[in-house]
Amino acid sequence: MRDPHLPKGFFHGKLVLADNSVLSPFVDSGHAELLYQIAGRVWVAPSIIDPGLTKLTTTDWRKLPEFVRYIAKSPPPPQEIIERRLIYLEKHGEFWYQEPLSFDELYLVKEYKKAYKKELRGKLGDLETLAIAKRRGGIILTNDAELTLAAQKEGIQVFFPCFLLVLAVQWGIISCPDAENLYNTVFVEQLGLRSKKLLRCERQGPICG
Repeated sequence: MRDPHLPKGFFHGKLVLADNSVLSPFVDSGHAELLYQIAGRVWVAPSIIDPGLTKLTTTDWRKLPEFVRYIAKSPPPPQEIIERRLIYLEKHGEFWYQEPLSFDELYLVKEYKKAYKKELRGKLGDLETLAIAKRRGGIILTNDAELTLAAQKEGIQVFFPCFLLVLAVQWGIISCPDAENLYNTVFVEQLGLRSKKLLRCERQGPICG
């Protein structure tokens, strides 16, 4: 499937929400700035990142937001991944931002928790992301098939990591061979991103398929 050509800067001026399944591969691979170059400053749900949390202050990793929970588990991931995630937390206001959910959005989270009980299984980060996108007319960046299905039912536009890299190639941000290696080798093989697609460089341009 070929991603449609979109104008460079397509995401500028739009509310773009990134979930953990997009933040993780870009940040863990050392390409947080690339995500910023593609999508601009992204909105991140409170259950994914806590702006006030710059150090691991609790021994119960289950109480931590999704993005930090992974680096607090035992055994921990490689030290470079821990450092990259902690650095990203400090980029609040630059690479990512957050605002309190409104009363209507909090209510919608509860409604979605019941409506998408099977799909989202009570994952607050996904529920908050979905509610914000619905109420504020946002776009969701995710690699989560269940969140994508829920978003499509709600009429919300979704972009997968592979298609984000296709856009980056089309916009001249990264070369196609580099994007192909980053997605296929780093994201999928090394970091374990769940994907049935591969990014391929063909004469007509990059393809996710």
